[in-house]
Amino acid sequence: ECMALAGAWGMALQSAIAFVNFLCGFSGRTFFLLATAGLFIISLWLLTRQLWQAEERENYRWLYLAILFWLVLLGMQFFVVLYSGGYYYGDWWMHFDIAQIFLGLQKTDTVYFGTYNVTSRTPLFNLFSSYYLALLENSFAVYQITAILPGVFLTLLIPLFLRPSLIPLAFFLVAFSPYLSNIITYPWPKVLATVYILTGIYFYLDLRNNPRTRVYSLSGIGCGVSWGLAFLSHPSAILYVIAPIIDNLWVNRKNLALVVRQLFFPLILMIAVCLPWYLWGI
Repeated sequence: ECMALAGAWGMALQSAIAFVNFLCGFSGRTFFLLATAGLFIISLWLLTRQLWQAEERENYRWLYLAILFWLVLLGMQFFVVLYSGGYYYGDWWMHFDIAQIFLGLQKTDTVYFGTYNVTSRTPLFNLFSSYYLALLENSFAVYQITAILPGVFLTLLIPLFLRPSLIPLAFFLVAFSPYLSNIITYPWPKVLATVYILTGIYFYLDLRNNPRTRVYSLSGIGCGVSWGLAFLSHPSAILYVIAPIIDNLWVNRKNLALVVRQLFFPLILMIAVCLPWYLWGI
């Protein structure tokens, strides 16, 4: 579970760091270097704690497939000089340019195509991109490599939903399908939104199937934060918030108090996650 969710939470933390940098108006990469060093130290501490906890060993050889998948996507990006065709140009260019706004290199009142501005797009993908553009180099090549990371972390969520024996085959079939590779190669926020939609479903199912007496729980926290991050990745993710609400109302239709106990805290957390962005936008 920790390994599967590490990528999702890591991207969220890096996006939050980029947003803090943007709000504070820092320039250069010093802030990002210090933040990255801090995240690295915390990761090592957590990793050493986990290693010493007694836990049954499972077959993790499928991780080699994940590394191979990342290398394949990386190789594909080397052959993409410019995203064109299918009227894709406007999308990727706008996301790249909005990342420049978060780096402080573009005006916040920039208007795109005579209609859109920085608040027209939910920010998480652009903040995540700006983190690596600031940390490494503000270049299109870094942007391309960064854009494939959500896709890799998406496939790492597969073990959350399957028995261990099925994971290698499922990972191979999903990760190396031409359809998914094509979607991940092109930089857009829907892949990132899918990551948090799936983590939200995972935590919601645990919340629904294991009712607690308390209003809050770790699954409730994971569910609410995932819903908020999914919506900050792409507005269409709201459909995957509405669906669990409808499901819970139906499953617990004879116990509305349980509906409130299971959904109130996640919904409050979702609003709390989204609130800073919309307060800034106002």
